[in-house]
Amino acid sequence: MTFSVPDPHFITWYGSHFRYHGACDLVFLHNPVFGEGIGLDLHIRTELMMETAYSFVSNAALKIGDDVLEVMASGQHFLNGVHDAELPAHLGGYEATKTVDEKCVGSGERKRCWYSMLFDVFLGQADHILIKVSSRMVHVNVQGSPKNFEGS
Repeated sequence: MTFSVPDPHFITWYGSHFRYHGACDLVFLHNPVFGEGIGLDLHIRTELMMETAYSFVSNAALKIGDDVLEVMASGQHFLNGVHDAELPAHLGGYEATKTVDEKCVGSGERKRCWYSMLFDVFLGQADHILIKVSSRMVHVNVQGSPKNFEGS
């Protein structure tokens, strides 16, 4: 399992923790032999915030085979270049879904609500790539068996 949490903090397959505060595009995961050779690439983009003191993950792009899902911190997504394409759909033969969750606190005039979106690419058995948008930040979580991600 490898994932990022905002700020961005990273946890590697081997449990090492680190953080990166900069603005750039990063190769998060690369596996040319994934899915019997169709390949899998997961890239993230970090941007600076708070007068450049910190950065956050603003975009994630997942390519499986010839299909690409890009998710932005605004909650918008593109599937093969189509803006806010209808989901569920297939990404390299794997199902991609989107769920929206609303959370609210307070009541009356003090009631405040916000949404989070979860894009789930189901890779079989207990393997998923989860891209969550919350608080205008992107969170990426790769859950998988060593067999499915061998060669990453």
